[in-house]
Amino acid sequence: MLDRLERERRTSGRRALAAQERERRRLARELHDELGQTLTGVVLQLEGLGRAAPPELHDQLTQVQEAARAGVEEVREIARGLRPAALDEFGLRSALITLASGFAERSGLRVQHSLAPDLPALAPEQDLAIYRVAQESLTNVGRHAQAGGALLALDARDGVVVLRVSDNGRGIDEHAAVDAGGLAGMRERALLIGGGLAVGRREPTGTEVVLEVPVGTRS
Repeated sequence: MLDRLERERRTSGRRALAAQERERRRLARELHDELGQTLTGVVLQLEGLGRAAPPELHDQLTQVQEAARAGVEEVREIARGLRPAALDEFGLRSALITLASGFAERSGLRVQHSLAPDLPALAPEQDLAIYRVAQESLTNVGRHAQAGGALLALDARDGVVVLRVSDNGRGIDEHAAVDAGGLAGMRERALLIGGGLAVGRREPTGTEVVLEVPVGTRS
């Protein structure tokens, strides 16, 4: 009975995560296709107004144009965060490189990535879980770690794909709230794909998140 209840709980959890990802995909598409296109149209209209406007209005119109362009980029960035198009189009490794580069650009932190070139194939839900854990971990670095840099690593050994995200910041308080930085959500994702998550202090300083995903298995 306990095994059956655990299977049902995992099935329910996977369905909930799948529904969440569908909603993320819908929102990302609407942001990109509707709001993004609307703002792009505003930028183009402002360019036309700038050519026709008297010289004394050029500075104000330029400021509004730059604000609209920044809005377009922000919408695109939010859409990318909601649904990683690179994951669907180019695979996990490319998506993680894009994630690390984008995070470094936005945060100003140094982000190194060490991603094995020949990783074994995983199920789509495992790829997505690895991506989301990496995404959440880097977000936590930016928000909480007070770090100067981070490392994103992915490799495989002994039938297990291992994701590591570490930083050189102040280190996690292991006695803090259980769900600090969304750790409970990351652990749930790991459990639902048959993996395991460990989070702890890194010597001499910083925090390390390690996700281990067994190859060729589904929970």
